Order: sequence, then C-alpha cells, then structure tokens
Amino acid sequence: MASVKIDKTIHEKLARRAEEKGFKTTDEYINSVLDQIVKKIEREVWGPKKEQMSREEEERVKSRLRALGYIE
Repeated sequence: MASVKIDKTIHEKLARRAEEKGFKTTDEYINSVLDQIVKKIEREVWGPKKEQMSREEEERVKSRLRALGYIE
C-alpha cells in the first residue's frame, strides 16, 4: 500500500464525512472516493479505444483525398 500526504483540514473533513457515511476508517472512505474517481476517468477519458480503420477503409479515404487533390 502506498501512502499519500493529505492536508490536515481536508483530512478532517473527509474523516467527518467517512463517519457520516458509516465507514470504519477515514482511509477506507478515501480509497472508496478515489476508486470512484478512477472509474470515472477510465470511462470518460480512457474509455474504449476506437477501432482502427481497416486497410480497405484507409485506401478508400486515401483515394478520396487524391481525387480532391489533397494528396498525391
């Protein structure tokens, strides 16, 4: 397990919220919150990778670009 330094004021607020939410420890609550944030980042930022174009699709795009004079 890694350790992270947290500002005392923030830790006090998180400790109060952890108690309100019924967590056994502040660390447990902080880990829960961070887990939710990471899952959101995974969904919204890293999300599923878009598939790459097939060679056929790529050739069609290149052909269109050639016809329009953008590439030779």
